[in-house]
Amino acid sequence: MPIPIQCQCGYKSTAPDAAAGKTGKCPKCQASIKVPSGQVDATVGTTSKPSGTPKPTAAASNSGLDKLFADAGIGQSRGMRCPSCDKPLQPGVAVCIECGFHLARGEKLAGVVSQKLEENFEDERLHQASISLKRDAETEARLRFVGAPWWVTLAILLGLIIVILAGVSKVSATASDDYAPEGTVIYAMQKMPVVTLLPFVGILVSGMVFFMSYLAMLVAAFKTSVGNGLLTFFIPFYSHFFAFTNRKRIGSGATIHLIWTVLLFVFLGWFLANRGYKWF
Repeated sequence: MPIPIQCQCGYKSTAPDAAAGKTGKCPKCQASIKVPSGQVDATVGTTSKPSGTPKPTAAASNSGLDKLFADAGIGQSRGMRCPSCDKPLQPGVAVCIECGFHLARGEKLAGVVSQKLEENFEDERLHQASISLKRDAETEARLRFVGAPWWVTLAILLGLIIVILAGVSKVSATASDDYAPEGTVIYAMQKMPVVTLLPFVGILVSGMVFFMSYLAMLVAAFKTSVGNGLLTFFIPFYSHFFAFTNRKRIGSGATIHLIWTVLLFVFLGWFLANRGYKWF
């Protein structure tokens, strides 16, 4: 009659009569389990021996435990395994890095994040080197998106200067009725209503950012290959295709090129909707 057994990790199963009095390993946590005789639940580390039961041979015992593992659908494996997630554990570890299970406490630790290595090195120094390389690569990838390129800052600064000059010039001309010569950009800005002047200044600023970002995409395309560089230079809007398909590798410059191109067309549409062209 099958003998019920239970490990301290919570694993339950049955063992055949031939395994009575023998010790095997728990298929889940690899702890030793003493298989008693009778119907008493087995516990880890049981030392009592059954009385009045013929001692089975070693071959019969091994066969019985093998059947136990087979019935449970778990093959025997060497080394310790996590009682919670059944992942292999390195010798001497206290916490499973896969699920955060604390072996001594018998519970999962809150806030523990698993960390998997790309390479499974046996040497601890190689492990640490692999971790450092991975962290450096992640840090470098994040830094590519931190802050705007210098040419974006320059373009925005020039745009602010244009906005200030346009505002001061318009207010001064309106107050003194002294306009710049006709046919000049300054005269057009002085005569434009505010609703038309705003998109016009937006066109100037976004146009500068677009031009500088286009030059950045052109340099990046030539660094990738001569073919990409020539396509970016000669084919309209290929720079946007190149920026979109290489945005992760190029970094924030590609994103800025795409965004400010959209803003340029938005300001241009706003300007034309207000018939701003009539001032030129």
